[in-house]
Amino acid sequence: MLAKTLTDLKKQAEQSFLAGAQFRVLKALTQIARDDKKIKLNQAVTSRILYPSFTAELSFPVTFKGVTYMIMGLRSWFDDAKPFKPGQIVKGGIRYLGVEGLGDKVKTIKDIDAARQLALDDVFALGLEMLVKNSGVNFSKVLKHSGFTKKHPRAKGLAVRGGSKGVLIGPRSSYLPDHNQFVWKVLAEFGYQLGLKGVVGWDRDVPAGDIATTGKVAGHSVMDGFVDGYARAVKDLKLKMPRNLVVGVITGKTPDRKYLGNKARAAATGFGTAVALKAWMEDKKIKPSELKVVFDGAGNAALPAASLLVSQGIQVLGLTDSRSVILKPDGLTVKDLAQIGQTKAKRGSLSDWAKTQKGKVKVLAGKEKLWSQSGMNVLFVSSQERVVNRHNVKFLPRNLLIVDGANGPVTPLAEEILPKMGIDHLTGSFANSGGVAGSLIEWAANVARTSVNQKDSQTMIEWSIRTTYKQMRQLIKKGTVNSLADAFYYLAVKRIIERY
Repeated sequence: MLAKTLTDLKKQAEQSFLAGAQFRVLKALTQIARDDKKIKLNQAVTSRILYPSFTAELSFPVTFKGVTYMIMGLRSWFDDAKPFKPGQIVKGGIRYLGVEGLGDKVKTIKDIDAARQLALDDVFALGLEMLVKNSGVNFSKVLKHSGFTKKHPRAKGLAVRGGSKGVLIGPRSSYLPDHNQFVWKVLAEFGYQLGLKGVVGWDRDVPAGDIATTGKVAGHSVMDGFVDGYARAVKDLKLKMPRNLVVGVITGKTPDRKYLGNKARAAATGFGTAVALKAWMEDKKIKPSELKVVFDGAGNAALPAASLLVSQGIQVLGLTDSRSVILKPDGLTVKDLAQIGQTKAKRGSLSDWAKTQKGKVKVLAGKEKLWSQSGMNVLFVSSQERVVNRHNVKFLPRNLLIVDGANGPVTPLAEEILPKMGIDHLTGSFANSGGVAGSLIEWAANVARTSVNQKDSQTMIEWSIRTTYKQMRQLIKKGTVNSLADAFYYLAVKRIIERY
């Protein structure tokens, strides 16, 4: 029965992110049960892991510049469904998806059923990925190893027991130059509604930013809007809660005295992927000067990682975004990447920036052209799901390393082909785990009424990623698994099944 389910999920994963996430987890579960006869898999156990224990579904209006937008919001938990213990949370981001709308003064979603299905697929797939990623980070050990728990008694018992995800869907507003102001208002109302219903809190569910929810308004993170909304719910419910726990409801906040964010959080995902790459290089005895890197993506995960690599003497040749693909044969500089970040902040594209470079940067017709013409030997996939699939995997050069800066960018059918091409793959739940580790450090600091500087935050993130990489290599050396991607899922899912 499980074999047939795995086969079906693998095929469906070319079109469904959820199927891909379920396939990877079920594949690991099956092998773990095969290796450990004490573990008995049945439909009840697998369903508890593969599907959410709780989903909140909301609908609410947000008025912005004289127009009322009807918003759909979902939030799901993937955990063991047992009562929450103090300091044990589920964790995952919130993304905003704009769809076609109807109306002028009141904008509604044109196809509500399709939008709901889109939201459910996203929230279930990403929630399951967060369950695996959080398990892989093993945050309670990170806190203990760093001495944080010993130094700050309030942090004793802090742990992540599962994954969560939130999706907001509303009429498209991305064409507005003040999109981030709109998202701030949407997040404020979402925080208020979830707070009233007891869904989120410093000791329950702690969200973070994701696609279209990581911008700024007047220098402030839009996550601050969620805090404002949640604070309003706390006040209306007449709850007595100190400010450090109010702001502890979400991460990715502005690092100031009001919102108590962490300066290291913004670049944590990119920093983590760079550390994962460095661990692989040391393992393979490869020098930085030998690498030629291309990024699929040009956002909050890609640009910090690219800048860090360039500063370490690694050549970054090209980038992609949703509108364009660029190649700079001589390699991008830190200054180039900063300019690109400024262009993107103004909602410009890579091709807009390339036009200012006097012919030094090529604009290509499709990412496959970049893969084949750049001479790359490392591909960072930092944009979205299912970027590399069974149809385009043939365009990748042989003996490559793929580093996932996003969740699920390589489909299972493509993953099967990679070893035959001599391609290593650092899966997203491992390679971009620096982001969730950075978020958890911010949360722990809020709870403990303290702060963690950038150097210490990065030390904790690096220890987490390097420790996990060593454990992955040990599994391969023992012959337990054949690839780095399978090794990470084996480690993380084994921790999950042991807890369940």
